Amino acid sequence: MTASPSVPGAKLSRYAAKDDRKSTSGTFSVLKKRKVCVVAPVHVWDDVRVYQKEARTLADAGYQVSLIARTPSTQTINGVKIIPSIGGSKYRLLRFLLLPAVGVQALLQKAHIYHLHNPDTLPIVVFLRIFGKKVIYDTHEDFSRRILVRPWIPRILRVPLAYIVSGSESLVATIATASIATQKNVVDRLGANALLLGNPPRVNEDLYARVSKHAQEIDSQECQVRAVYIGRISQLRGLFEMVDALEIVNEAAHVRLWLIGPADEGDLDAARSRLGWKYVDYVPSVPQEVAYAYVERADVGLVVIRNVADHGATDPNKLYEYLMFGKPFIASAFAGWQSKLADIDAGWFVKPGSADEIANVLRKISENGEAATKKGARGKKFIRSYNWETESQKLLELYIEL
Repeated sequence: MTASPSVPGAKLSRYAAKDDRKSTSGTFSVLKKRKVCVVAPVHVWDDVRVYQKEARTLADAGYQVSLIARTPSTQTINGVKIIPSIGGSKYRLLRFLLLPAVGVQALLQKAHIYHLHNPDTLPIVVFLRIFGKKVIYDTHEDFSRRILVRPWIPRILRVPLAYIVSGSESLVATIATASIATQKNVVDRLGANALLLGNPPRVNEDLYARVSKHAQEIDSQECQVRAVYIGRISQLRGLFEMVDALEIVNEAAHVRLWLIGPADEGDLDAARSRLGWKYVDYVPSVPQEVAYAYVERADVGLVVIRNVADHGATDPNKLYEYLMFGKPFIASAFAGWQSKLADIDAGWFVKPGSADEIANVLRKISENGEAATKKGARGKKFIRSYNWETESQKLLELYIEL
């Protein structure tokens, strides 16, 4: 793994000035004394945003980083000390009851800055602030809207819980030292100390090399067009539309889909009964770089999620990941996504929920692969200017200010 090429001298000098240091090496010696504790008790330790992006960026910049998350044992990987969370139980009620213990676990790390993820940690933010700690609250989605479609929450409780989470986030944001969100509407709700931090992919040559190596090991069944979807799989994320589109398009062209990621078992069973399933190759959860290898071998990437909850307001990181490997996309025609990506002409937007429109685009690709290749090339060029290595500078600037 290579260090992020990301701590420009200007920012280091700014930090050094605050610590009365004048050299880059002096600045790094100061940074190495700064302890950061990332608290994400319900996340798996190698979560893309929590570990792959934020924790590793901070470690590469010279901070001493510990991460409390779901992991079987304590280990140090890429400069990040990963610690099993006391609150990592698979039972939601038990996780909630163990939050005070997680707060104590975090406090014992004796960090200078605490970085807490998602509403599960809101009580811990308050707990750590009582002890005078600097705390960053980081939320990845608009949970006040996501709660409205959570199947495990009784319908009668969803609206009240949504209001409670929204109000609690706004209140805790006034207590936290700073807040981070991926969506502008959430940033606005969190107030003046909130930072908008997007979710583009990591880009570096070592990553590309490892992905290419994995790609060579993939056995790709022959077809005219190979589509891919990576991410959580469910009805709300367009599973049925993708499968139905395969049934339609295969009347005119041979198209197959790699469906990659953890799935809602009930929805997956329902999808298997649909006629288009015979054109699906399902791959359960795999490491991120292996998932990227399937993208590299594909012709087009799909993100055709339905227009529910906050889906239309999210930062479309899956689209960026497809573009990173020069693949065009087929995506839901959300206004926010179109405003970001329509001008670069790197894919196709379709009506959410329309299997016919997805199938129509897949048919076009089978008839004119060169046009799809050109769209993918434009997307890859776009990612050279918008990626995690550039976006992460905002995270480092926030830490410098703290």
